[in-house]
Amino acid sequence: MPAALVDTGPLVTLFVRNDPDHALVAEIIRTMEKFTDRPMDLADASLVWLAGQAGVREILTLYKGDFATFRTPSGKPFKDLLATARTRR
Repeated sequence: MPAALVDTGPLVTLFVRNDPDHALVAEIIRTMEKFTDRPMDLADASLVWLAGQAGVREILTLYKGDFATFRTPSGKPFKDLLATARTRR
């Protein structure tokens, strides 16, 4: 088995109900569950959640398809800044 680094903070927070961030992690997990047709990892779900909190739709990503499918919590599409740059070339 290859070596791996694991940040256990979100896992502990999810299972320890009195952790101050339990509700936040549970909300991010629910975001992941909304996109069952296109698997979303914890990092992507965190960005979608943060976009909703900050009111930001612009995203800088190397993964062309993911954020074309994902929506902000208010249902608006993301604007992929690299995709915009690619079409200008």
